[in-house]
Amino acid sequence: MFFERHVHADKELPIYYMLQRRSPYEPKYELHWHETLEWIYVTEGDVEIRIDDTATVYHEGDLVAINPHSPHCFRAIDGECEYYCIIPDNSILTSAGLELRALSDEHLVKNEEIRALFLKTVSEFERKAPYYKSCIRANLVLMTAILLREHGLDASVPAPSMGGDNAMRITKSAIQYMEEHYSEDFSGEALAAYLGFSRSYLCHVISKVTGQSLTENLLYIRCRKARDFLRQGHSVGEVVFMSGFQNASYFCRTYKRMMGVAPSAHRKK
Repeated sequence: MFFERHVHADKELPIYYMLQRRSPYEPKYELHWHETLEWIYVTEGDVEIRIDDTATVYHEGDLVAINPHSPHCFRAIDGECEYYCIIPDNSILTSAGLELRALSDEHLVKNEEIRALFLKTVSEFERKAPYYKSCIRANLVLMTAILLREHGLDASVPAPSMGGDNAMRITKSAIQYMEEHYSEDFSGEALAAYLGFSRSYLCHVISKVTGQSLTENLLYIRCRKARDFLRQGHSVGEVVFMSGFQNASYFCRTYKRMMGVAPSAHRKK
């Protein structure tokens, strides 16, 4: 599990937009979270989306809204799947007075007006007609406002903590620590002491939330960092130590198990 940061090259349109295609043979989920609302529209096949502790299969034509800070991941079911992903920066929504803390946990969006606005937004991204950026921003604000109207919580009810329950907060803190210290001589005992828990309790919590052990989470973080270094053009020998591994053979075996391919496949040519 990891925190996904979005860096937007276009400051006028700080939105992550892409058409994603997935295969059922991909080796693992990439369980992650971010601080922003995410829209998913399935265009082909079936995709299983795990949000928090619940996995649901969505089908062609389904529109899904994923709450900020909710850990989630995707997996193709019975063949390849394809979906559009739109993640607007919070600044677009908060500038319009929208408070995302009020969202409920209803993820499937059945409102036809929201669906039509989403498809118009995709069309604006593809066509790039005059003033398309303004149209996209306006569409996303209206989509979110309607979503809040239909799936928002009663304003008189205190908004839930965006950090989730205690186990989720502990896990997120542990993941953040590992993200920051992945290249060091890592110690589970040091991490547990830093967070104020015993190692056994911390391992139990992390395993419960992510479905993987503390060690597996650390190895996956190191492999993700290694993939970034490889794509930047660093050699496999350099990346071994840059990403926190001490042995090239172990690194290569772990990388192939975690990422599905050998390290050389991700190296920038």
